[in-house]
Amino acid sequence: MDAKNEAFLKRLLETFAQEAKEHIDKLSEGLLELKKKRGCQEKSSTCGETL
Repeated sequence: MDAKNEAFLKRLLETFAQEAKEHIDKLSEGLLELKKKRGCQEKSSTCGETL
């Protein structure tokens, strides 16, 4: 593989990793909120926002 392709793949992987981390952080946040909620209505709202 030439240097141009390697640089592109490296940049692509860095972008993917950053976006994946953002999604994981959002899911974790939502799951922690869900754990705090007691009622079905509150949980339903949190699930909709998280997913």
